[in-house]
Amino acid sequence: MIKNFFSFFFLISKCRFKFKKPKKVEILLYDQGLFFNQEFIQSFKENNIEIIYSRLEEINLYVLFISFLKFNSLSKRKLFLNYLITYCNIVKPSWIVTSNHYDLKFYDLKKNINLDVKFAIIQGVPIFEFHIKNFFSSSLTDNKKLHIDYFFCFDEFTIKILKNYIDTNFVIIGSFRNNCYPIKNTETNEDILVISGLKEKPIDMSNRKKYQTDIDQENKLLQLLILISEKQNLNFKILLKPLTKISEYSKFMGISENYCIFNNGFNNYHTVDKFNLLIFPNDSTLRFEAVSRDKNFCFTQPKYQLDREKMNSSCVLKTDLNYDNLINLINTTMNQDNKTFKSKNINLNKPFLFDKNNNILKSFIKVE
Repeated sequence: MIKNFFSFFFLISKCRFKFKKPKKVEILLYDQGLFFNQEFIQSFKENNIEIIYSRLEEINLYVLFISFLKFNSLSKRKLFLNYLITYCNIVKPSWIVTSNHYDLKFYDLKKNINLDVKFAIIQGVPIFEFHIKNFFSSSLTDNKKLHIDYFFCFDEFTIKILKNYIDTNFVIIGSFRNNCYPIKNTETNEDILVISGLKEKPIDMSNRKKYQTDIDQENKLLQLLILISEKQNLNFKILLKPLTKISEYSKFMGISENYCIFNNGFNNYHTVDKFNLLIFPNDSTLRFEAVSRDKNFCFTQPKYQLDREKMNSSCVLKTDLNYDNLINLINTTMNQDNKTFKSKNINLNKPFLFDKNNNILKSFIKVE
């Protein structure tokens, strides 16, 4: 018990603090997701919105003190849950919203709070059964499902998977973030946009061995595209992962900075709209969003990462990554009209809703 007590205080010693009693709010955003939170606040700017930091980036000392007075458990888990409960009881929101379906504390908070408040998850990333089966299976006790009020999701495919683990009202809205950015059809489109798959900024050398295959595949793709751009008069650019510095990526991959586009986390959709073809060295949420924006795309992933669905599609490189195979894939994919492309790659082009300005979501999240 004493160990838990001190470990909790060691954790909060690294946080920033607020001292004033928090005011009543209409919508409480659970967790600190920089891009999601900013876009949500902009979309619901007529509402009074605050953020509760579930990873303890920020702690309200007034709330913490009240939670200590009301609860006597020194369990680290219960201490933090009690803090969340106390915070919600003080601000009395109508909605508590998150984009993180993996945080078990969110479901725990729903189960332990007495307020008349709706809990909602807005899907932020694609959901595949093999990604979450072990996670949710180990979290469920006696095969009881987790419960929240609403899950605003991408598509029917997501519902088919999650209904086995979560008891909720599923509402299909497509991608919330994608819906925030109207499609811009440009008159003079660029040719090829590579969606970088390097998740670090760039890959930390201590992690390099783990990602070596992905690094080599992306680097080989870029070197081939440099040759293709010179010989075939096709221009290409690389959209980096959010906030990755161009200078770091350029040095790491050994290419000119002129090929790189900085991704501030908000400009990627309008960047996508400018190009005729997207190339993915690895899968990405942006692939699903590109479908809703009527963009052709192709995959050049390592063979071992290709599942049956991708192997049956014409926009996937199923042979060695070399000059001839790549230019053939690019030409056949880029030159197809979007309707033909979708018909030939139907398994990778599942219907994906584009709801401009998130009107469906707004029709549900209302504050009386």
